[in-house]
Amino acid sequence: WINRIYFSIVLLVFILVTFKFVSFLYTVLHSYFEVNENSIKVSIASFTRKYESEMPLHSIENIHMYQNAWESLLRYGTILVEGKGGGKMVLPMVSDVENVYKKISENIKNSEKEQDNIKTEVTV
Repeated sequence: WINRIYFSIVLLVFILVTFKFVSFLYTVLHSYFEVNENSIKVSIASFTRKYESEMPLHSIENIHMYQNAWESLLRYGTILVEGKGGGKMVLPMVSDVENVYKKISENIKNSEKEQDNIKTEVTV
């Protein structure tokens, strides 16, 4: 009967790991983000929930990139975007995270320049 218990435990662990892996793949395949000249949009779907958010570039206060050693080897990571009003947006599992981070930063700087130009035109 000890073999049956051992087999049951191994089978349960295998089922849990398989479910977690399938859930991870589903999330990766059904999640996307879009960075354009005006905003960042993110949509993340899993088996149990769906998350969608959009943040205008001119309202972004900080942007952070996170990578551990494994993610660095595989060239992906997480980007955290913090808004001026305290809102946060997480872009998980971003492939080629360094280039995406640079693109977002450049778009934010361009957006700030456009906002400054608009303010200058209004005050003149």
